[in-house]
Amino acid sequence: MIDNFLYWKGKDKKIVDVIRVTISCINECNTLSESLALIKNLKAILRENKHELRKQPGPFNAYLSKALGLYKNKQLQHLSANGLAQQAEKIIALMRAMKVTPDAVSCINLLKIHDATKQFEAAERLLLGNEDGRSYISKWKIAVNIKVYGAFLGVCAETQQFKAAQKVLTILKDNARAMCPKDEIWPDAITCIDLLTVYDATKHFKAAERLVLGNEHGRSYISEWEVAINIKVYNAFLGVCAETEQFKAAQQVLTILDDNTRARRPKNEIWPTTITCINLLTVYSATKQFKAAERLVMGERSYMSEWKVAVNINVYNAFLGVCAETQQFNAAQQVLTILDDNARAMRPKDEIKPDAITCIELLTVYAATKQFKAAECLVLVNEHGRSYISKWKVAINIRVYNAFLGVCAKTEQFKAAQQVLTILKDNLRAMWPKEQIKPNVITCTKLLTVYAATKEFKAAERLVMGERSYMSEWRVAVDIKVYGAFLGVCAQTEQFKAAQNILTILEDNLRAKQPKDQIKPDAITCIELLTVYSATKQFKAAERLVMGERSYMSEWKVAVDIKVYGAFLGVCAQTQQFEAAQKVLSILKDNARAMWPKDEIWPNAITCIELLTVYAATKQFKAAERLVFGNEHGRSYISEWKVAVNIKVYGAFLGVCAQTEQFEAAQKVLSILKGNLKAMWPKDEIKPNAITCIDLLTVYAATKQFKAAERLVLGNEHRRSYISKWKVAVNIKVYGAFLGVCAQTEQFEAAQKVLTILNDNARAMEPKNEIKPDAITCIVLLTVYAATKQFKAAERLVMDEQSYMSEWKVAVNIKVYNAFLGVCAQTEQFEAAQKVLSILKDNVLAEQPKNAIKPDAITCIELLTVYTATNQFEAAERLVFGNKQEQSYLLEWGITPNFLIYAYWALVNENDFDKSMDKLCRLDLCHKQLGLVGSVFNCHVDSIFSCSLSKDISSGVPFQFAKALYQYHCRRNGKLAIEKIITGHHLGQTLKTNFISFLKEEHQLEFKPCASNDGIIKLKAQ
Repeated sequence: MIDNFLYWKGKDKKIVDVIRVTISCINECNTLSESLALIKNLKAILRENKHELRKQPGPFNAYLSKALGLYKNKQLQHLSANGLAQQAEKIIALMRAMKVTPDAVSCINLLKIHDATKQFEAAERLLLGNEDGRSYISKWKIAVNIKVYGAFLGVCAETQQFKAAQKVLTILKDNARAMCPKDEIWPDAITCIDLLTVYDATKHFKAAERLVLGNEHGRSYISEWEVAINIKVYNAFLGVCAETEQFKAAQQVLTILDDNTRARRPKNEIWPTTITCINLLTVYSATKQFKAAERLVMGERSYMSEWKVAVNINVYNAFLGVCAETQQFNAAQQVLTILDDNARAMRPKDEIKPDAITCIELLTVYAATKQFKAAECLVLVNEHGRSYISKWKVAINIRVYNAFLGVCAKTEQFKAAQQVLTILKDNLRAMWPKEQIKPNVITCTKLLTVYAATKEFKAAERLVMGERSYMSEWRVAVDIKVYGAFLGVCAQTEQFKAAQNILTILEDNLRAKQPKDQIKPDAITCIELLTVYSATKQFKAAERLVMGERSYMSEWKVAVDIKVYGAFLGVCAQTQQFEAAQKVLSILKDNARAMWPKDEIWPNAITCIELLTVYAATKQFKAAERLVFGNEHGRSYISEWKVAVNIKVYGAFLGVCAQTEQFEAAQKVLSILKGNLKAMWPKDEIKPNAITCIDLLTVYAATKQFKAAERLVLGNEHRRSYISKWKVAVNIKVYGAFLGVCAQTEQFEAAQKVLTILNDNARAMEPKNEIKPDAITCIVLLTVYAATKQFKAAERLVMDEQSYMSEWKVAVNIKVYNAFLGVCAQTEQFEAAQKVLSILKDNVLAEQPKNAIKPDAITCIELLTVYTATNQFEAAERLVFGNKQEQSYLLEWGITPNFLIYAYWALVNENDFDKSMDKLCRLDLCHKQLGLVGSVFNCHVDSIFSCSLSKDISSGVPFQFAKALYQYHCRRNGKLAIEKIITGHHLGQTLKTNFISFLKEEHQLEFKPCASNDGIIKLKAQ
């Protein structure tokens, strides 16, 4: 083409025309090699006018544009990010070789490439210069214009470089304030949008506010620069509000827009559009403001109808996003009805025709609100007819199935998930499988989330592990996220060995000659492994993974971050490893005090909560006090680390107070919270909520402080409750925690007062759902009735035809019956206990027994406790061993006996305890020595009971059984035969404490502490 052009023009050709034709040809090329050949040809074509070519960077700019276009359009030519960067370097080198000077367009194109490849350093060197040298723009003597700064801000947004963007802002501000400002770098609306895009990416609300609205530091830069604001600027500002959860600022924009639409002469340039509405809804979703979203979209008097903005499906999708965040099922169904009615209309509106995204948004709502039936009606055919998706003729894709699996996970619907699995399997095995429902890594991850929620380990194993797994069948490459999700199933199902199997796979891969990058472990994998170790109480495995120079993490070159330490502390809490937790604390302290501390392991509020959880589990009040408040040894670590205390930290500290019975320390927290609320400017982050109240009540239960609990929840004759003062909405969990205090302090009347509140609410015309009693409430009430020996109240609650539970429509479950049996034991009500036994027997023998009231080991223990209180040995014998005529209920009910059942059975007839123990030994259920070896009496389960009953149990036996067994040994061997008693102190000092009191009070024996082991009682010689 160029040759023909030159021939036709002859010697009078214009160089600029040659350049123009070359650019046109480059734009038409499909490969970079063709484009490069055209540029190289220029040198030959214009050999007589080399100096003219040096002033023509146009073809080179066209080449850079072409490279960027090919990178973005993967269908034409595959070009990676590295490849694109190399092409930019190649063309600049060629320009240098041909002595062609780049211009502003060259710089903009280069900046766009740096944006696409996330090369901030290169962009900075190009425009601003850095420690490597001054900017290329100044070297090339190019006059910077506002478009160049706009392109650079694009790089800042992509690479989250707030400071560099502010550097540009300063240049623009200084220019605008100069005596003779340069017009070419005067900011415009596009510049403001570019800046807002950076603030959105870096979550800098204050900077965005100063730019658009102004704040206490001065008026807005937009007004200073006399930039005409348009709706796109406001849309970009709303994007920042969404990222930074600034509801009030978004409402300020809404007011500006609303006032403009109502003005006599409204400005068209700031008239809201559907994008504005979607951006507002994104803010409402982030800030959980349903009312504002409803006011914007729904109803005849909505802002959208006022502004005459047509609602389209994207708006409804964004509104459904708010419904999901705020758990508004009814509102989502209202949208569903609108869409369904439109789809059925004679002339449906195309703009609100639902699509796959609408279905995904609806499913997100159903997951958040746990509405499985609605999700099923949307996606799968059921007894009600065909699905909405098929009705609406929406082509289902794998994303829809993934979202449906999300609902299955939330609602624990294993069968429905397997139904999806079958659809996907059948599709892949078909002759012509549909590509759009081909499962991918996300599908497998979603399925694993369902298996974790429903504790279906076998299904997870079938999906992921082995050569015949579904993943290998489907040719879906397993990546580290899949293994992470599989570890989630292992954690839920306590499958330590399977988790270690994954660990081995990851290790072997890393040691391979050519390891697969997609299964290279990262920090998230380590956190998932630690979650398994926490669930299975495997401290050694956790320690091997994280701590020390030879840890797997150091081997794998995975940097430990604060989340990993948080997960490790979770294992420490589960396994009561105080010293290991303190070791983590030392690492964090040392790092915080270092000259150059590592940000990635800087402790935060979550770390403090994890530490406090360990201190609660190990009953270390001093360590908790030092962490949060400081003590005589120094100020608090939290203040040292400049961690902002929030209400969750105080909640965790109250958990330690409850475990260590520190009433005064809890009241100190209460005073801080009260003082904050009375302040002129209270801090929102430490404003108490329902959880705080529950934490306080847990302390009051542990320390038996009824008055403090009453003052908190109900108020007293002198003052109203703190809860009403603090405007905390009481929920059923708060009442449950208060009933826990009533049980500990034997306050029957106060419990009945709560019962009256709940009963009155249940009978009200519009009852409050948040204080609707549930099975847990009934169990806590029964705990009070057991402590206060109020059988009639318990019977009225559970057993009568007109019981409160039937009135409240609360389904009785086995835990409720177990708690009721606890009342029977305390009040010696044998017949009532047998009545429960009959209900349970009849249910087990029924054609379709109810799983909810299937008896368990705890039921057996509770029945045995009743039989002990009422001296009913025959009933106990029938329960555990059966008699000549009938087999035991344990066998009938399919309950595997544990050591506790046999321990409580032996206690039923205390006068014949010796015979009972002889029987257990004869049946090989106990070791012959019954814990006594020489002069040492060991109360650990594995020292008394056989291996089959004591496997993996490191705790001690119940105190009443240990006491009876001690007396048994004394009768057989004499009082002086026992010199040492080993208690199972790892789960707390309860057994040891009770034993010491018993030895002192009933046997007048003195003891001395054992230096080597806290759990050993050494008896002094008499």
